[in-house]
Amino acid sequence: MTSLEQRVVSLLKAYDAQGNHRTGTAVAYARIGDRRIDGVPMFDGAFTPLDGVSGRLGPLGSETEIGLAETSPAIVTQTAEADIVPTARRSRHKAVILVTGGSRPGLFLSNASAFPNSVGPPMLQISSAESGWLKQQAQRGAEATVVVYVRRTPAHAINVTASIAGRDPNLAPLVFMAPRSGWWQCVSEQGSRLVCWLEAIRVLATGRPHGSAISWH
Repeated sequence: MTSLEQRVVSLLKAYDAQGNHRTGTAVAYARIGDRRIDGVPMFDGAFTPLDGVSGRLGPLGSETEIGLAETSPAIVTQTAEADIVPTARRSRHKAVILVTGGSRPGLFLSNASAFPNSVGPPMLQISSAESGWLKQQAQRGAEATVVVYVRRTPAHAINVTASIAGRDPNLAPLVFMAPRSGWWQCVSEQGSRLVCWLEAIRVLATGRPHGSAISWH
């Protein structure tokens, strides 16, 4: 194993050992009958009280209190924002359960692109593994409770910043960013970004770049 491979393995193991890097609330779920299905809020939609909102479950656009929608299998260049989400935002449901579609069963979360100006009803993103069962419940108008309880609290973010002076101070600096937080452990996503971030710093610090570089996460 090369020294680069050793550094990559060591960094990924260290990041993974730090545990859950999730940003955001864990109080989000749907309860139908005796089943509770945990999910992730759409953070740019409305939120529910702590005890949630209840009513009949039905297809998106129906007269039921809780709507059920499903995104198409998403790819890197296509997100749920280009799919069913705009329609769900315009709906009159008290809440929407959004089954997320990816190339494999599981959660394919949408970014909160309208975060500064939240719109639409509370929406709960749920794994596509639950799609079939939820559709059955929607067909029979099952009673459902959706809890998307979120409190926005001002907080201080902590960043690590490194500046590397270039040979020509008149040039605009290059900026490298790598977030540390994410949805869960996120080793494959955020961990790999941090590895690239650190390696870029390593190369620039020893290479005397023509322009300056600023990096942070």
